[in-house]
Amino acid sequence: MYIPFADCDRFQGLRPEGPRQRTSRVGGNVIVEEYGPTVEKGWEKVFDHCEKGKPLGASWRPLRMEISPEDENSGKLPLGDFPLLGLSTVPVFSRHAVDALGELLKGNAELLKLDYRKGDYFILNVTRFVDAFDEKKSKYKCFSNGGISGIDRIYFHEEKLGRHPIFRIPQFPVQIYVTERFVRRAQEAELVGIEFEQVWPQDNRRKKAVR
Repeated sequence: MYIPFADCDRFQGLRPEGPRQRTSRVGGNVIVEEYGPTVEKGWEKVFDHCEKGKPLGASWRPLRMEISPEDENSGKLPLGDFPLLGLSTVPVFSRHAVDALGELLKGNAELLKLDYRKGDYFILNVTRFVDAFDEKKSKYKCFSNGGISGIDRIYFHEEKLGRHPIFRIPQFPVQIYVTERFVRRAQEAELVGIEFEQVWPQDNRRKKAVR
């Protein structure tokens, strides 16, 4: 089992379109002002739903995106097929990635179109939950209320996994897991900007970058 993540060192990320800052000098004072569009309302709901696997499709409308103007590599790096969305864990797929992996996504996730002028990109909201987490063997940290805050080493009940190529677990829904089949398909399609880290089984731990 693997977790997917964006290659932020070699590929550009996206962020919700919002105001930029510019400075000017008036007399001896430096004035900082914002200009451009404000961040669209609704992003908090998007992050809340898409980090917990709650469906959004019925009420979805495309939200505007941009390359982060504050990023030191802004405009210098390619965007790739799996750009990071701000500082969130919400996955974004390119049209190429959707076309390549579409069969594996059906019934397991919803695709939410984004408004980005330089290409077709989609939030991937994984709605498939598989209750196969082995709490006794896994090593994890908890909040004071008992909820899991992070997993250091994960184990699954293999007999409960089923055949879903991409899924979440109810105990820690912020994390997405994908199977070897999913990784192979991504590699065959030569997707860029996405890497996979094997997290289970532990005896064959490795990182697999598509490119």
